[in-house]
Amino acid sequence: MRHLPRIALLVAFANSAVAAETALHTKLIAPAHTFRAGYPIRMKLLMTNTGEATAHFHEPQVSINGRIIVRDEHGQSVPYIGGSAQTVNPLVDIWPGETKVLDDFDLTACYYLRKPGHYTALFAGAEAWGPMGVDAGEDAEPADSSIPASDVFTFEVRDSPAGTADGDPVGRLLPLAQGAWALATAGRSRHDIQPGNTMAPGPGWPMTFEHNPTGIIADVALVHVWLMDQRSVPVEPDWRENPVGPSEYIGRIGRWHVYIAAQIEALKRWPTVNTDVRNALSHPPGHPGVRPSKQLVLAPDEILPANVDRQRSLRARVVLRVERVSPGEGSKYHWPAVRVLRELKNTTYQPFPNKLRVAHYGGDPGIPSGECTIYLEDYGNGTNWRLLDGRAETGVSHVADKP
Repeated sequence: MRHLPRIALLVAFANSAVAAETALHTKLIAPAHTFRAGYPIRMKLLMTNTGEATAHFHEPQVSINGRIIVRDEHGQSVPYIGGSAQTVNPLVDIWPGETKVLDDFDLTACYYLRKPGHYTALFAGAEAWGPMGVDAGEDAEPADSSIPASDVFTFEVRDSPAGTADGDPVGRLLPLAQGAWALATAGRSRHDIQPGNTMAPGPGWPMTFEHNPTGIIADVALVHVWLMDQRSVPVEPDWRENPVGPSEYIGRIGRWHVYIAAQIEALKRWPTVNTDVRNALSHPPGHPGVRPSKQLVLAPDEILPANVDRQRSLRARVVLRVERVSPGEGSKYHWPAVRVLRELKNTTYQPFPNKLRVAHYGGDPGIPSGECTIYLEDYGNGTNWRLLDGRAETGVSHVADKP
């Protein structure tokens, strides 16, 4: 069978995609237009193909990553509290006349909607990915269609005792989410949660402050907050089951026993987080005195110093500026000792000691003499560390020999 030229495939796929796009329509629906504060707001996003041809599209992100635009009656954006997530987006078909449910979700799980008032919600749409695999001839994947924005759904949230019955901790903490900081929570957990890996699980409400000024996952700094119904008791840490690390108990605040675990990187960017969280939870939502005391405003290029390689740092949990103290010995791995000069990136929950040993493969040059930047991966439940891939080629950069 004759194979179409690559350009012909591109044109054919593009033309079919454009025709399909004009026949796709999305709509947000809900069982009502009036809801009570503190109760779920169930919604669905539907897409209908009104055309005569089958359309292809990649399943979109709908209720996550802020893809729904929600505004209050003053036109202000409603805070997104769903957190960030990576998803798999397979290519699927929608037949002529078919209607698909793209997502079925609770809007209150993603957006803070405790305040009474009138609101609008709109799905922002999703761009087409474009032709993929066109060099494969007749096996080329058909070009996908973009997904149009939905109509605007209007609704009202009315006052209800349920809106404040749980103390509304999200409303209390939201004023601390300034700049590139965002508050993420899925609501009170149905199951027991563990406030760090050194405390016993129990009923409570987990929350996370995320800071990501670059939009790159590897640059995220996290602060975990747990609001527990009861004070937890210490347990032996299990790094495999809970890699978050130990938490700090900051006391009972109102009805909650509050625990915090902040990554070292997060503490650099928000050194007053413990005090600020305690202050916020001590005041009702909207209190004018609730503001972060000291959050550093960092530009994207300030996240990584000049002596850090961007590509290596994206893979590393820890980046250190070090000076080698002694060469390593061993068989499969050698363990040279280094003196830590500066923590350049630390996504763990503990500071590094002044001296430590770092593994690399025995046949590899490893860490050179003098100063250098090393990129580390976990090699033993947060207690042992080795160079990325166990090699200097990927685990070492910016070498400065001693004069």
